[in-house]
Parts: sequence; structure tokens; C-alpha cells
Amino acid sequence: PPGVTPELTLSSWWSSADAALNAIGKQLRPVSDLVGRIWPHNERPLASQKPIYAHQLQFSGESVTEKLNRTANELNQFGVTTTILNALDEIAWLFNLRGGDFPYAPLFKSYAIVHVNFQIDPPKLFLNLSQLIAADRPTGVRVFQYEEFWSHLNATGANTSITKIWVSPRVSQGIIRLIPENKLLQPWINSPVQRVKARKNPIERAGMRACQIRDAVARMKHLGWLEHELLNGRSVNETQSAERLLSFQQQQEHFRSPSFNTISASGDRAAIVHYMPQAATARNITKDKIYLLDAGGQYLDCTTDITRTHYCGTPTSLQRRAYTRVLQGVLEIADAVFPIGTYGRSLDHLGRMWLYRDVMAANTRPKQQVKNELTSTLESTNILPLTQLVEDSDDDHKKQSNNIDQYTLEKWD
Repeated sequence: PPGVTPELTLSSWWSSADAALNAIGKQLRPVSDLVGRIWPHNERPLASQKPIYAHQLQFSGESVTEKLNRTANELNQFGVTTTILNALDEIAWLFNLRGGDFPYAPLFKSYAIVHVNFQIDPPKLFLNLSQLIAADRPTGVRVFQYEEFWSHLNATGANTSITKIWVSPRVSQGIIRLIPENKLLQPWINSPVQRVKARKNPIERAGMRACQIRDAVARMKHLGWLEHELLNGRSVNETQSAERLLSFQQQQEHFRSPSFNTISASGDRAAIVHYMPQAATARNITKDKIYLLDAGGQYLDCTTDITRTHYCGTPTSLQRRAYTRVLQGVLEIADAVFPIGTYGRSLDHLGRMWLYRDVMAANTRPKQQVKNELTSTLESTNILPLTQLVEDSDDDHKKQSNNIDQYTLEKWD
């Protein structure tokens, strides 16, 4: 019969979909993995065998024990005995481990179960044991094979000494089904590790600043090269430009890989969300067209994501005006004074205010947090008040909005 696989479905989606069906006298039916039933094992891609290795203390700034202590403090605040973790970036951060199971992010397939009394009842980490470098096994952590997670989760839910369990809204419905409802921390809030991870330690903060400078050097070298090529009449297309940027990034200390597939787009392609250039169809970058370059890097001390739009000729008055409004918004955020406890969403209007005054659209995403080598994707600051230790970025206020609010004033003629 038709239905949905709980293990592959967000619990938040399941709840809303089930409520909508209940309103018309129906209900969501849990089923086993339908695709898995018909997908022959010999036709599936091989599982990753890339090593899982330690993220060194010189970059993390805290030992696993110190991070567990901070996590336990969060659990104590809410009277919680246990948390279930499924977010890969949170697990990698908490246990000071990195991997290579996915493109552009140093993550690995995993789950974790962490107790408030972790010194007595050690955390359980579930991953592919054959990938974990033996010498990098975290101290004081029990490590199990990835597939064993579900039986341990079932036992955790049934354990009478575990009275309150904290799960994130981002867990699967499969996890929720194995935890008695009266044990779930209500209302659901973001995981304790996400809250702790957002408060950067001094080493993380210093690494982010140094890393941003190194990545900016790569961008400036690339911009100088591109200007020289175009002014000397040599053709450069979208993929060639992206490849040259990568070569400059690779010259920088601690660089590991791009943090996402570089968006290198000429002309109206800059308006295509997440446009990916292909060598066969790459368009030349010319002086009379906008050129968008959105790229980032995975460094051992930071993850970057820099978006810039260049115009190699003479910008129109609309383009100059749009750029000026965006610049004014960036300066407003940079100059903002606010009390501890302010949410990132409360500063968001500062980046849009000048665009609104000029009746321009600003349909960009919420603000991002600056990351330590994990992912470059959105991690909203709406969930945690800003303190001295929470780093915030205005990158998204410089991203495209109908290709208007993302112009720069570089003039190469």
C-alpha cells in the first residue's frame, strides 16, 4: 500500500502532513523503504570508504570532553537526561572528527546518543567503523557500527532511568516513533549541540578571521588575473574562471576543497538560482555583461562563502544605484550596536532598509552564521540570541534579489 518511510522523513513534515490528512479523515501510513525494495544492491553506488579522522585541537580549540561538558550544561538547564543527534555537522563538531562521505563538506554518516552524566554513561557514536582511523578514536566515547543505532535508540526510549529526551525538529519520524511521547522535551527546539556550537571559542574565532583573509587573498588574485585577461583581449569563460579561482585557493594554507560547486555566471545566467556552469556550454565573460562569482572554500580553520557580482565595463545608473543601496545596508549592519540577547533576525532589516527606501526588492535568505570547517549552507541565527561569542555574517544581504541587489562598482575599462 502507498505510504511514507518514517526513517527518510523529517518529523516536522510528518506532523504537518498527517494533520492535513486527518482533517479529511485520512492518516499518513508508515511503510518500509519502497525504493530500497526494488533497487538491486549490485546497481547501487559503493559506500564511501574515505577515512574519518581527528580534527586537531589547534583548529577546534576544545577537547571532546570540554564540548561534552558544555552540552551537558545545556541538558541540565532543561532538565533533560539524554539527547539524540542526527545532524552530521553537529556530530562532527562535538567529537572533533572529520570525514569525506559527501562532496564539499568534511562530514560522515553517523548518529550519536549523549547523556547528561556522560562521565558515567559514555556517549555512543554510530558510524562506519572501517572508516575510522584507530588512532583518532575519541577518548571516553563508545563507538558502534552505524547500523546498530536503531537498536540502541529503541533501548534508550525504553530505559526507565531516562526520563526526558531532547531531539531537534530536524530528526526523522523514524527516531520520534521509538521515543515515548511523554519523554520528549516539549516544545521541540534546536539541539543542544547546535546551541553550544554557535558560541565560538577564541581559537575558532581567530581561525575564522585568519581564514577569511586567506580566502580573500585568493579572490583578489583571481580578480586581478581576470581583469588582466579581459583588458588584454583574451577570452575567459565561466568554467575557466572558476578553475582559476580554485588554483588560487589551493595556494592558501589549510585549504582542503571548495565548500560548494562554484557559481560562475555571465549575463542573465547570474539570475539563475544556483546556476552551475558546464564546460560544453560555458559562456564567455565579457565587458558588457554582469559576471556573478559565488564561491567558497573548506579550510581546516573555517568555511567560507563569498558572493560578488562584477561589471567589467561601465555600469548603468540602475546598477550603480542598486550597488549603493546594498553597500549602505552592509555598512548599517557593520555599524550596528545592540544588546546581548538580540536575535539575528532583529538586525535583518538593517541590510534591507536602503533597498526598501528605494522601492527595490530584497528577497534574500535570512542571515548566516560564519562557520568553522563544516558546511557553508544556511544556519539561521534566528534560533540563538547573539552574544559576544556568536559570529554573524551579512553575506546573504549581498546575494541576488532579482539580479538587482548584487552589483559591484569594479570598472575595468
